[in-house]
Amino acid sequence: MNKPIEIPSLHRITRSEWERAVQLMLRAYRDYPKLRFLYPDDSDRQAGIEAVVRYYGAYDMHFGSAFSLDRSLHECAVLLRSEMMDFQPENIRAADCENDGWRAAMQRLDSAKRQSWFDFFEAFDREEAKLDLPGEYIYLDFLAVDPDWQKQGRGRRLMEAVCDYADAQDQPLLLFTNTDEDIRFYKSCGLRIIGVTESEEYGFRNTYMLKG
Repeated sequence: MNKPIEIPSLHRITRSEWERAVQLMLRAYRDYPKLRFLYPDDSDRQAGIEAVVRYYGAYDMHFGSAFSLDRSLHECAVLLRSEMMDFQPENIRAADCENDGWRAAMQRLDSAKRQSWFDFFEAFDREEAKLDLPGEYIYLDFLAVDPDWQKQGRGRRLMEAVCDYADAQDQPLLLFTNTDEDIRFYKSCGLRIIGVTESEEYGFRNTYMLKG
C-alpha cells in the first residue's frame, strides 16, 4: 500500500496546479545538461526535456506527491516511495504518462529523434540497475526553482523540509544529479555520493546521492 507523502510545512501541489509546476520546471531546466549530447539543437533539446517532464512528471504525480514552499509555486519538488517506482505498462497507463502534452512534445522531434528518446531512457535504466541502491527509500525528483526566483534560498528551504521529512520517516532520501554545482549543493544538505552511471553512446553521467 502506497502511504501518502504529506509534509505539513509545505504546500502540496494539486492536480489543478500541476501545469503551473510543469511550466516552472521547463523554465528551470532550459539548460538541463542531461539531453545536451543527445540533442545538440536547442529546439530538439527543449522538446526532449518537455517530453521528460510531462511523461515522468505524470507518473510521479499519480504515484507520489509534489510540493512547493507556498501557493506561489516558484519552486517544486516531487517525492515518490521506492516501492511505487515500477514502470510496468499498466502503471504507465494508469498515470497517463503518454498524455497529450507528452505526445505534442514528441511530435516536435522527427521519427529518429523520437526513437533516440526511448533508447536513451532504456540505457539510463540499464545503467541504474547496476547500482547497489537501498531496498527502500524516498526518491526526490524534479527539484526546480523558477529562474526569476533563484539565489534566494528557496531551493535550500524546500530541500531542508524534504530532508526533515525523510529523517522523520526514518527512510533514506535518494536522488541523482548531473552537474558539479548540484553535487556541491546536495552535499551541503547532507547527502553523499553512492554511485555514478554513465554512457558514452548517449552522453550522460548521473551522480546518485543519498541521505540517511
